[in-house]
Amino acid sequence: ATVILNRFVFLPDFGFRFPLALTFMHLISGFVLSALFIQLVLSDTRMLPLRASTYTRERLVFALLFAGNIILGNVALKFIPVSFMQTVKASTPFFVTLFSWSLFRVRFTVHTQLTLAPVVLGVVLASAGELSFDIRGFVAVTAACFVQALQIVYASRLLNESERDASRESKPSENDKKADLEANGAAKERSSALAAKSETVETKKLDVFNTMLLVAPPALLALIPMIAISEASGIATWFATQATPWHVFVLSSSCFIAFLLNLSTFWLLKVVSGVTYSVAGNFKVVVVIVVSVMIFRNPISLRSAIGCLVTIAGCFMYASVKQKTVVSDSAS
Repeated sequence: ATVILNRFVFLPDFGFRFPLALTFMHLISGFVLSALFIQLVLSDTRMLPLRASTYTRERLVFALLFAGNIILGNVALKFIPVSFMQTVKASTPFFVTLFSWSLFRVRFTVHTQLTLAPVVLGVVLASAGELSFDIRGFVAVTAACFVQALQIVYASRLLNESERDASRESKPSENDKKADLEANGAAKERSSALAAKSETVETKKLDVFNTMLLVAPPALLALIPMIAISEASGIATWFATQATPWHVFVLSSSCFIAFLLNLSTFWLLKVVSGVTYSVAGNFKVVVVIVVSVMIFRNPISLRSAIGCLVTIAGCFMYASVKQKTVVSDSAS
């Protein structure tokens, strides 16, 4: 829904041709909605303190990758149809596998690698009859493919590491117990240390809402000068001459749906591996292509139909071997 709605926003009939501004709106609405959910709904969740010390190098890299993926995806949708965009992004699982191995030494079985081939091939076939080449869109979506793969790898590691860190720190070791017994004469010092430790633990806990809060500030800061240089005057003119309550409603809907998409993405990355998420995303690609054909009246060929079937078969093949996918170095 997000991809299709964003494509609709960029079409001449709607007229909002500002991908950076749309990204800014998505991020700031996600930030506000996440903060509201934590404050008003999730009474057992503490908001992550947004200060410089919170942004470790890995978290900052993840935040910038997250924003970069959205920006490049929106830029691509401005110039190319949904089907072509999804064709190129179908190669993401290969890059997830590559980056998982090169950055974190995660290894995948030969069977897993082989099951990725029909998934990618199927989506390429499904989109082959709908290609409409534009060099600007092609460059943007190719870059988005690389960035999304890195984002998936970092998000999967960041969210799961946060859970493991919190679990380890919630269970005191034998040495900790001895230290507590020996510290009977230093209650003040111990209390201070425990308070500092508690603050450290809290900043490590990254639930899906806090993850959305984490990524927004650096991304918004990076977007402001880019929008000011390239889109500010056009946005002001558009709102002054073309915007109606209908346009505002559609843009607001795009922001809310993007929030739900990001929320589900972060939650899924907590419970599945990066490659599993990426391959399941290729099943979504088929759905997006079919729906886009129905909405935008794109022609679909026999090759496209065969490609959809091949992709679905590849997803089921991957599901049957996913338990043997990841072989860690420590287990080898």
